Amino acid sequence: MNKERKKIADLIYNFCEEGLREFGSAYKNPSLENFSKSLDIVINNLLINGFKELADIFTGAYDYMEDIFKEEFSMIDYMPQKAMRSLNLPVFTAFIQLIEKFTSNVGIKNVKMFHDNTKQFELAYPEAFSWYSRKKKEDIEFVLENGQVLLSSLKSLRSISFSDSKDSPLIQAADLLASFINMYATKTIHEKKLSPELKELGKLLIGGLLASEQSGVDRFCDLISSQYFKEKLLYNHGLISELPINDYSDFPGLSIYKS
Repeated sequence: MNKERKKIADLIYNFCEEGLREFGSAYKNPSLENFSKSLDIVINNLLINGFKELADIFTGAYDYMEDIFKEEFSMIDYMPQKAMRSLNLPVFTAFIQLIEKFTSNVGIKNVKMFHDNTKQFELAYPEAFSWYSRKKKEDIEFVLENGQVLLSSLKSLRSISFSDSKDSPLIQAADLLASFINMYATKTIHEKKLSPELKELGKLLIGGLLASEQSGVDRFCDLISSQYFKEKLLYNHGLISELPINDYSDFPGLSIYKS
């Protein structure tokens, strides 16, 4: 099911640009009317591009729009400082899952996590951390279709604290790494020129992260992106042999929803 949902998300990302823009606006100004309007446009985008079957499935949401709206938009203000409105929170929870799984696999214990002072998330991150750090009657592991494991509790990762990056060389180093990954990935997908030095550094850092994401064992990376973006990065680092074609009409797995 998770794999199928990702395929559908990829399809919408590539075929429903107008609908996604409208949904983004509705998210900033939540109302049932705006939410319904964004669904109208997504369905229309799907029909124009020949995905009638998926469009018909989406029309089933109209009977439950009020309930869907209440559930979706009551949750986005649940966390302090509107943290649920940002991608940072799900990225944070995915990150602590990666840290916990890796450190447990290699036998590292009593891991402490440090984060740069960020006012918007100084309350939300510790609360999210506590969801997993609280003692449970039973530890549960959920295994997704791609082999990724979601943990219900933390054993190795013990605490999170906040520091000013000016006082922490390690946080400064993490900022530099994050900035490089963002710059490198952006230039790669837009086919902008990279210096030979940046290419070599990218092969070492990005290639290693992507390889670990593919392995599914000691993962350092949980890539959330369109399939084309992912495959282009993989190709650039020799992890797949064929350059992906930026033509989504024949994109693998998406044609099943065409009529």
